[in-house]
Amino acid sequence: MIVENNKSLSIRLLFVDRSSNNAEEKVSALRNAGVAVHPQVACSLAELESISDEADPDLIFYASPGKALDLPSAVAICRKQFPETPMIVSSNGQDEDELIDAMRQGVREILFSDDPELLVLAVKREYGDLTVRRSLDKLQDSLRESEQRCAVLMKSSRDAIVYVHEGMHVYANPAYLQMFGYDDSEEIEGLPILEMIESGERDRFKKHLRTLSTETTELEIGCRNDAGEVFRSRLEFSPASIDGEPCTQIVFRIQKENAELEEALERLRSKDAGTGLYNRDHFISRLQPLVAEHAGQSSACALLYLSLDGFHEIRSRIGLSSSDKLLNEVAHVIAGNVNEGDLLARFGDHSFTLLGCRENRSALDVVGENLLKAVAAHLFQDDRDLIEPTCSIGIAHLDDRILSGQDLLNNADHACRMSGDKGGNRITTYDPVKMGARFGGSNDASEARITELLKHALANDRFRLVYQPIVSLQGESAENYAVLVRLLDNDDSEIQPNYFLQYLREENLEPRFDRWVTERAVAELRTQRTDQCKTRFFINICSSTLQDEEFLPWLRDCLKKHEVNGSWLTLQVRESELRAHMQAAKTFFEALRETGVQVAISQFGRHPKPETLLKHIPLDWVKFDNSLVTELTKDQQIQDRVAALNGEIVRLGAKSIAVGVEDANTLAVLWNLGINSVQGYFLQEPSLEIGFDTRPPAGFAGG
Repeated sequence: MIVENNKSLSIRLLFVDRSSNNAEEKVSALRNAGVAVHPQVACSLAELESISDEADPDLIFYASPGKALDLPSAVAICRKQFPETPMIVSSNGQDEDELIDAMRQGVREILFSDDPELLVLAVKREYGDLTVRRSLDKLQDSLRESEQRCAVLMKSSRDAIVYVHEGMHVYANPAYLQMFGYDDSEEIEGLPILEMIESGERDRFKKHLRTLSTETTELEIGCRNDAGEVFRSRLEFSPASIDGEPCTQIVFRIQKENAELEEALERLRSKDAGTGLYNRDHFISRLQPLVAEHAGQSSACALLYLSLDGFHEIRSRIGLSSSDKLLNEVAHVIAGNVNEGDLLARFGDHSFTLLGCRENRSALDVVGENLLKAVAAHLFQDDRDLIEPTCSIGIAHLDDRILSGQDLLNNADHACRMSGDKGGNRITTYDPVKMGARFGGSNDASEARITELLKHALANDRFRLVYQPIVSLQGESAENYAVLVRLLDNDDSEIQPNYFLQYLREENLEPRFDRWVTERAVAELRTQRTDQCKTRFFINICSSTLQDEEFLPWLRDCLKKHEVNGSWLTLQVRESELRAHMQAAKTFFEALRETGVQVAISQFGRHPKPETLLKHIPLDWVKFDNSLVTELTKDQQIQDRVAALNGEIVRLGAKSIAVGVEDANTLAVLWNLGINSVQGYFLQEPSLEIGFDTRPPAGFAGG
């Protein structure tokens, strides 16, 4: 049997031979030589033509000439049906011109002897070459995909980036063009990079450019835009290549003292690169002040949450590029149906939020109806398909019961989900009486009632697991999911963990809760895990479980019961709880590793000097706290801090995860910082279904 990379391989071999007995002799010779062969035989041209391309042979061996099975006809049929499959021909007195023409048509080898050993050597060599070519094709596909993602990333980056070859512009991203006052990349084609440098510092710039090596270097220097305005910038130089040609990548970072340019960049940061609308961060930052401003006024105010129906299926059907165009067109449709004073944003991958005020509630309801009709009336045509998008809309009106902008947003989101659950293409207005979370039969969120509901849920399986993908930025194929939990109220509505987690701790219900979650997650993991689907679950556990001596024996039994390999599971603990129970965590994790289960720390980076924790406890995964992630694009110091921590994580052999990713700009920065994986609503909201389109979302590129 052929062995390559310590794995046994088998060959699908198509024999074109006048006699099946002759083919069987060759199969025996190959098998006796240790080659595992799965043969298929065609004894006539008619049989050869009838073989479906789904047979997909690895090699074709032509053995016997004759009028009914002549070489030119056989080669022509094989090249038509299996154009990429290598073909070997056994010469039995064919005319030389005929053999030469066969090689012109793609025959890779001609054997002039019937020696079985020669056949074995030829088959092994051709199959080895085929394996190499297939690997090369995959690498080339991966390279093309990475280049496409990098191109998208460059376009969405907030940093001004330019590629320079021999002092001339090769490529510049939109942020660079905006920084220097150009509208189109054609305006700088053939323009020397020195034109962007203050005249008095050009010699220093040229000297630095000439002394570049393979290392990344920095230079603070004066720059000049198209209007002649001078500003200071810190330049980062690093070697790169475009179309195989060596060049230099330069990243321009504006110094803080230039107020006007900083203001312009801040405006750029507030916009979503894919649609031109405000982004999620800007919407959230403006939401609370606007809610406070409109509280108590006579006019009506509401938040509308709009989500495109079945968007993940649409993206799978038409592809990333076309789905981005669809989102852009829908964004323009929505923008054309709102007032100038309304706050409109792209809130998630395929969701939009609108905060607006009108003279009364009915007028706001009309806004929702107009948006619903406008989206449904819009037809999107790509190269192959005609898409008729629809959306689900949730409306939450501002009243005295709303305590914060976040409450208003949560209510609108909840109403939108209900629209989607009912089939989509409809509007649901949030009703606090019917839709509010009911704790133990009442809307009273008192401690006693929440505790009552939790105990009832543990006894009667009234929790629900939802799953959010953790997506690799480094091209890894494992399918990782965070397992999240929702408490079900008396109306089967979901109650978020921030409402009930503290009461689990106060009532000492955490150990029971952790076992409930782990048991259900392990059972689900068994159904999801296949040879093709390398699913891994990340499950939170509490500090009480770290100190529970009975948990690990129970976990071993649980894994055995459901036939789950421990390496398919990762248990994660919050940083604050690890710090409070350091010795218990060390003991727990040491014993846990015997089961193969991996270890993660979550909410990492909240406390001073978090890197000291990494040195004391061996970890497989480190999940950055979302407070760092949400501020990443606004603060260079936070970027530097995350970069330093990530470097230490990598040095210690662990992998990093950024949690709370809500927009493409944050995703781009994380990729630049070398973060391993990401999790957040921008990629996909938590869902009952396990499944994710592993292609990158709109506006993102990565490795």
